[in-house]
Amino acid sequence: MKLYCLVFSQLFLFYTTLLSQPADTLNGYHQKITGEDINYFSPKLEFAKTALLTRCNGESAIEWQAPVSKTKTGLITYKLLMGHSTGTSKANRHFDVLLNDTLLFTIETPMHKKNAFEIKTKAENGATFYFRKEILDANDDAFGTAYITVPAMLVTGNANFKIKGKNENSRDWLMIFQYSEKADAIVMVQSLIRRNDSTRELTVLVDNPFADGTMLKIMSKHFEQTRQIKNGYNRFSISSYPKDFTGKDTLTILLNHVEMKRTVECFPVKDFTFYIIHHSHNDIGYSHIQTEVEQIQNNNITDALNWITNNRSTSEKPIWHIESLWAVENFYKIATPQQTLNFKQAVKNGNIVLSANYINILTGLCSEYELNWLTEYARMIEPELTTINSSMVTDIPGITASGLRTQLNNGVKYLSFGPNYIETFQDRGDRVGSLIDEQGDKVFYWKNKPTDKEKLMVWTAGKGYSYFHGIADDDKQKQWENRISAYCNELYNKNYPYDMVQLRYTKRSDNGPVDTTLCTFADNWNKLYQSPTLKIASVPALFEAFEKIRKHFKRTYRRNITILGRWGILYRCRRSS
Repeated sequence: MKLYCLVFSQLFLFYTTLLSQPADTLNGYHQKITGEDINYFSPKLEFAKTALLTRCNGESAIEWQAPVSKTKTGLITYKLLMGHSTGTSKANRHFDVLLNDTLLFTIETPMHKKNAFEIKTKAENGATFYFRKEILDANDDAFGTAYITVPAMLVTGNANFKIKGKNENSRDWLMIFQYSEKADAIVMVQSLIRRNDSTRELTVLVDNPFADGTMLKIMSKHFEQTRQIKNGYNRFSISSYPKDFTGKDTLTILLNHVEMKRTVECFPVKDFTFYIIHHSHNDIGYSHIQTEVEQIQNNNITDALNWITNNRSTSEKPIWHIESLWAVENFYKIATPQQTLNFKQAVKNGNIVLSANYINILTGLCSEYELNWLTEYARMIEPELTTINSSMVTDIPGITASGLRTQLNNGVKYLSFGPNYIETFQDRGDRVGSLIDEQGDKVFYWKNKPTDKEKLMVWTAGKGYSYFHGIADDDKQKQWENRISAYCNELYNKNYPYDMVQLRYTKRSDNGPVDTTLCTFADNWNKLYQSPTLKIASVPALFEAFEKIRKHFKRTYRRNITILGRWGILYRCRRSS
C-alpha cells in the first residue's frame, strides 16, 4: 500500500510538473482529412475563407491533420480559427473533440450569447480547450481563435484532430477554418478618390504572424509608406496614386524579414453618384412565415418613423421605402392614433415612399384582370396620403407584358426592378435567367402602343436588391468600400453612359431591418471621398431626375429601338459612333 501511494504521488508530481510547463504554440491546421467544405466569413476574412463544417446531427464529422511537434515533454497548444452558431442556435450545443481517435473532451457552444467572449473546457488528462470570440457575423454567430492544449506525449506520432457534433437533431454548427498562419498581404487599388488630396485609396490587408509593433514598409515608384502593425489581421487604407493614373504597378512589401511583391491595376475613374434606395424585401414563406413577416414589417415601419424623427437635421435625408402595401395595411391595424398621424406625415414629406404594388407577385400566374388588383389598395389610400406613381418589384426574376401594361394603365410612371443578386452565381443571381445580363443598369420606356403618349419607365438595378446582404455592422465600412469600388470598375468597363446609378439596399437579409445609421454613414462617406458620392434617394425622385438628364443624352447618343412583345418599345442609349 505504501509502495502504491509512493508511485501514485510520484506520477502525480510528474504530471503536475508537465502541465505547469509553458506550452509550445503551433498552427493547428495543416491539411484536410475529411469533412464538408464551406466558404464563409472568418476573423482573417480574405486570408481564411474555406472551413470544415460539422453539425449537431451525429454524422457530419470533420477531421484534419495538424503538425507534429518534436517536443516530447510538456504541453503543445494548437491554434485554430473557429466559428460556431450562437445567434442562430436553438439551444446550447455539444461537440466531441478527438485526437488520434481518442476523445479529449466535449465542448458546449452557448445559444444567443452575443456578449460571451470565451468558451473553456478541461479534460481529466489535462487537455484544455479555449475559444476567444473576436467578431460576429451578420447573424450574430461567433468567430474567433480556438486553442487546443494537449500533453506532448499524445502527439509524438500523428496529430489528427476530429470534431463531431452530437446527435441533437439540429443543423446548428461549428466550423474550423483551413488556415495556417503566415506572413501574407493583399493590396487593392480602390476607385475611391480621397477628398483631402485627390488621390486613390489603397486598401492594405496584412496577416502578420509576428509580434505587435512589427514594421511594415510599402514601396512604389509613386509613393512609399511605413507603419507599425499588430499581430494577426490588419486592415488599413493609405493615399496612393493620383486620380488620373491608370495602368499596372508592382509594389514591394517588407514585413520583418519577409519580402512580398504585389501587382495592382488602376482603372479609369468616373464620378458616379450612387442613389441608395433603402427598403426591406417583403418575403413571405421563404425565410419567414406570414405572421412573422407581419410583425417584422410592423417593427420596420415603427423603426423607420423613429429614424426619421432622430435625423431631421442631418445633411442626408432619411428615406424608407415600403415595397409592399400589405405591410401598410397591417401597420394601420396596430398603430396608435399618433403613429398613424406620424406615418401619414412622413409619407407626405417624402421620408416614407410607398410602392403601388400590394405584394410582389409572379405576373405570369395571373390574368390581366387579376393584375389590376395589385394597385387597388394604392388607389384606396392615395387620397389621404400622396400620389403613388412608382412601383418596386423585388426578387421576382421577370415581369410579363401584361404586367407592364397593367402597371401603366393603373397610373404607375416608374418601375424599379431589383432582382435577386448573388455575385458568385453563374447568372449573378438565384434563378434569374439572363435578366441581369440583359437589363441590369439599363433603362427603357414601355408603351402599350407606339403612338401612345403615356409610358412607363423601367430601370433594373444592376446589383439587384441583395448586394449588401450578410454584412455585419462592424464590417460595413470596408465591405461598402470594396463593393462600391468594384461596381465603379464594372460600370466603367461596360461603358455605362450615365453618372447616376440606382443602388437598391436591403440590410442583412430578406425582411431585413432599417439601417438607422445610414444618414451618418452616407454623410461621413461624402466627407471622406470626393468620388463616388452616396445619396439617399427615393424611386420617384431618382427617376424624375433621370428623365431630366435624358434630354441631354438624346442629343449626344443615338437611340437603339427594340420591339418588346407586341407593342412595347424599348429605348436604349448607346454611344454614337
